[in-house]
Amino acid sequence: MALKRDLDRYALATYNDDYATCEETFATLRVFTGSSDPNEFTLRIGVTPTRTQVSQIRPEGVKNIPAGWFLTSQNAIDSRDVRRHIDYLLEQIEGKAGAFTYIRAFGGSADIMCYWVSASGQGGPSLWPTQMAK
Repeated sequence: MALKRDLDRYALATYNDDYATCEETFATLRVFTGSSDPNEFTLRIGVTPTRTQVSQIRPEGVKNIPAGWFLTSQNAIDSRDVRRHIDYLLEQIEGKAGAFTYIRAFGGSADIMCYWVSASGQGGPSLWPTQMAK
């Protein structure tokens, strides 16, 4: 517990909101709800999503659109450090593992997608052990 607390303090102290090599960044928690309704996931997690989508069966040869629940840091966090954006998302879902267990039971999955634009064509984002541990 002490190591986690020390890592959290170190990561917070080292955010670089003016990340020089980044022009723009944000992160999106994407929950594909399988055969469950995205609105049911909203009720279970207790967090209002940025948007949802219902599944759509497309014509043969065109990929179907899965049901989804999305929460983004875009326009919520003013920083060019993607770690701050990821931490924002993780804070929203902390302690809500049961909602993700529910989604997995319906064939769903979740990930975090990071959007990051280089200011110069060089550089790139970095993650700290704090984000990876969460």
